Amino acid sequence: MVTYRLRLTGTHFFTTLHSMKTVILLLLCMLAAAAPSAKDYGVSDLTISSIIHPEGTVRMTETRTFTFSGSFSWVEWNLEKEGFSELRDIEASVNGRSLSFSDTEEPGTFRVFEDRSKIAVRWFIDAEDESKEIEISYTLADAVFTDDPWSEFYWNFIGTGWEKPTQGITIDILFPEGADFRDLHGWSYAALAGERFVKDKNRITYHAQGIDAEQKLPLRFIFPAKLLSVPVRGEGEISPEAAEQDHREHIEKQEARRAFRAAAEPVSHAAGVLAALLSIIMSGWILYRFGRHEPSDDSVPVTGDHPPADLPPALAGWLLNRQHITVSHLSATILDLSLRDCFRIRQERQSSKGLFSKEKDMFLLELHDSPPDDLTAWEMSLFTFLKDRIEAGENTFNKLFPQSSRSRKWYREWSVMLSEHAKSFGWFISQPKVIAAQASVQGLFLLISIAVLIFSSNPLFGMLSLIASVLGIILCPFLSPRTARGQSTYQAWKAYADSLKQAQVSQDDAYMGAHIVYAVAFQTTGKKLDNLTKHIHVEQRHLPWIVFYPGMFSPSSVSNALTSMTAAAAASASSVAGGGAAGAGSAGGGSGGGAG
Repeated sequence: MVTYRLRLTGTHFFTTLHSMKTVILLLLCMLAAAAPSAKDYGVSDLTISSIIHPEGTVRMTETRTFTFSGSFSWVEWNLEKEGFSELRDIEASVNGRSLSFSDTEEPGTFRVFEDRSKIAVRWFIDAEDESKEIEISYTLADAVFTDDPWSEFYWNFIGTGWEKPTQGITIDILFPEGADFRDLHGWSYAALAGERFVKDKNRITYHAQGIDAEQKLPLRFIFPAKLLSVPVRGEGEISPEAAEQDHREHIEKQEARRAFRAAAEPVSHAAGVLAALLSIIMSGWILYRFGRHEPSDDSVPVTGDHPPADLPPALAGWLLNRQHITVSHLSATILDLSLRDCFRIRQERQSSKGLFSKEKDMFLLELHDSPPDDLTAWEMSLFTFLKDRIEAGENTFNKLFPQSSRSRKWYREWSVMLSEHAKSFGWFISQPKVIAAQASVQGLFLLISIAVLIFSSNPLFGMLSLIASVLGIILCPFLSPRTARGQSTYQAWKAYADSLKQAQVSQDDAYMGAHIVYAVAFQTTGKKLDNLTKHIHVEQRHLPWIVFYPGMFSPSSVSNALTSMTAAAAASASSVAGGGAAGAGSAGGGSGGGAG
């Protein structure tokens, strides 16, 4: 085990103090968020329509009525990646008006985000002291488990992620044609007030009076497998009798938990306070002892107005983003390979169908030249992947990364290669044992917090320890401080990233293309990107690797094109990390959301 003994200079002290201030401010913000505010919202009604198709897909449409008090600019919905293999065909609307997909964050648009555990959709709205009907539709694949002779759709129609209660709930399940209501069965595992199931022909409708915030609503439906055309995936695991027995046992366990909670409540209050204090003390000491960056060795000049070194944009983005890879780094690498003559990007105008059709931009990726010899392994992997997509005729930016297990596997391998290459520069001090110790201790405090929340009728004590332990876990990335070389490299690239966002960079022809590529890697989008392209007076000759539609070139068109390209590529790439298919006896999904 290597021990790093760092001398506490003035720079070290203020860096550590700044980090501790950040943690304290985060804690205060989280506590302030729980305080009463004049700005508030509620969810009065929820209607969910689920159509189960014969091929086994499920088309979901969720409609919520939000009542806003104060000014709000966005509404968010998210779905846990559980119980399905693919989510596609997302549509969003407000008051019946369809929203367009964009990353401009302008009212009337929506965006899709994704990480390893969930998919999130954010509506951008303009609401003040009014009610709006927010709707989302999407298609799920492999959310239905098929056996012989029964099939099962077991779904968390509401997850624990909703921060507000919902007043009225109506969920409609439409089964394939030929269903007989006498063979349709449904169970609720939430025990809500006013629960009832209504059967009619090939339909089951569920009603409830409401559900509390952060409470889930799992519903289980069993119907004849002969209604589906998909192959069976098990033997004898599904039946109405077995589901009824499982439901009865679930209710009995709920009653037992309520009795135990009443007996354990007195102890939970003291445990919550003690866990919060110990968590804060532990995090403060760990951060002070192991979280300080080494002093810069000044080996990389801090210029700010141009790239400080010839470093691939994804690596620079990885450094600035605390060793985290995003789809922006993937998009920037595509542009960087184009800048290096591997590809050409061509803009085309496409008319949408309809009486009042409008032309929209479409961007195609085309092969241009053989890859240079200096490509890294991860760059070559991306080039080969894109080359195969182009040769297959799927070269529009929104189709570069198909929703398939092959694409997901490739993306995971690509991310590992990129990360391993970045780590080889020695920019960060590796302290896995310190991080493991911090994560383990804070994980223990987190478990105590959850137990306190479960067994206490007053959530304050559990929330205090929960906030402290979560912040302690969030500190883990800060326990990989930068080396002297890493600190000087970080400072140089941070200065350049800030200059890009402020449009204060060199207008030398040699840097024009690089400015554009690095701006994408550093997530300089929207108005900041538009300001950058105008300020540096970008011209067509600076970007020979982007072939614009005749008469369409201007500095604003460059920023608009980059925004459209990266948004399309991000939407395509976000699909390469899907969840698993449904399994018998386990509920998938689990939505959450909020507004702000």
